[in-house]
Parts: sequence; structure tokens; C-alpha cells
Amino acid sequence: IVNELKPLLDGSEPIRRHYRIRNRDRSVSAALAGELASRYGDAGSPLPIQLQFRGNAGQSFGVWNAAGVELHLIGDAND
Repeated sequence: IVNELKPLLDGSEPIRRHYRIRNRDRSVSAALAGELASRYGDAGSPLPIQLQFRGNAGQSFGVWNAAGVELHLIGDAND
């Protein structure tokens, strides 16, 4: 996810993406939060980032999420 979004982070448009998620997908959003912290510090993303997931999320879904990032899950989460 972070590799797909990196080129969009310096843009001027809100980011909206949809993804399928499986139970083996763990710590979703952690790498993105790290990228945002390195660019913008504690303020998080200056533009809204909305990510929608459909399926069964694995352990630690949304852990270390950054300001400005909204995670929506349609399905189940492990914890």
C-alpha cells in the first residue's frame, strides 16, 4: 500500500483507495504511518487519506495509524 501511495502523498488531491484484505495481512497502515511521520511529523497527512478494506483483517489492523488517515473495514477484524 505504501509503495502505491508514495507518489500521491505530495499531490493536492485527497487519496481514496479500495483493497481486499485477508487474515494474513497484519499491521495494515503501519508502514504508511511511518512514511507520513518521516514526511510530516506528528501532524500526519495534510490531505485526507481514506482507505477501505473488504474481507477479514489480520492481527493489529490499524496499528500505529497516522493523523489524516481513515481506515474502513467491511468484514471482520482479528483484534
